[in-house]
Amino acid sequence: MFIIVLLTSTVLSFSEIEHTPPKELTEIYSGQKVAVRGFPYATEQGEWILSDEPNLRSCCVGKGPKAAKQIVLQENAKQFTTFQVIEVEGLLAERDNRLVLQDWNTVNPKGAIAWGFYALLMLSVLAGFLGRKAFQWYRR
Repeated sequence: MFIIVLLTSTVLSFSEIEHTPPKELTEIYSGQKVAVRGFPYATEQGEWILSDEPNLRSCCVGKGPKAAKQIVLQENAKQFTTFQVIEVEGLLAERDNRLVLQDWNTVNPKGAIAWGFYALLMLSVLAGFLGRKAFQWYRR
């Protein structure tokens, strides 16, 4: 599923968010799904935002100078823990000079991780088998 998301949505980095005005980003990615990876935080107003920094203090969530590097997750409120990195995809919009991700869903990269572990396991078995054959050949 993770690979499919990468093929159907554009990955947006927080560096790009920091250096590009929200209005310009919404024009660039108009109508396209974007995927963003970060840490979720609940604001005092009950909104969820996504930030690239872990362990933000409540004074930095959704306000102050760090707000320019944060994305508001509109509606679809879910409970998250702030120490886990999540990846979400949705449509970018601009509200009050802030980026808002609309119609968003979390992306589950477990399938890609499972394939990675499977490949690592197969390579380990192959290396063990070939190493044993080489050792037997050396002892002759």
